[in-house]
Amino acid sequence: MPQRHAALHLAGYDPEVIKVRGLGIGPRFVHWITDGRREVEELSGQPAVPVLVTDDGEVVADSNRIIEWAEAHPAHRSSATSASGS
Repeated sequence: MPQRHAALHLAGYDPEVIKVRGLGIGPRFVHWITDGRREVEELSGQPAVPVLVTDDGEVVADSNRIIEWAEAHPAHRSSATSASGS
């Protein structure tokens, strides 16, 4: 289990993981961007995963930031329902 996912579980969440395919990173891969990568980019401004989307619509990108978010927001104060990752 990735460290970010473990941090979310420790904080009391059971996140939905949505896997996205395709490279999507770098100009030479522009033709291989999948719909999932496009959605990630629309949400976060960049095609890289992981991305956490909370029930409140907050978008948190990057593993370290997701871990920090989980530690700062235990489940009894708010909730997160989905995390995108590969």
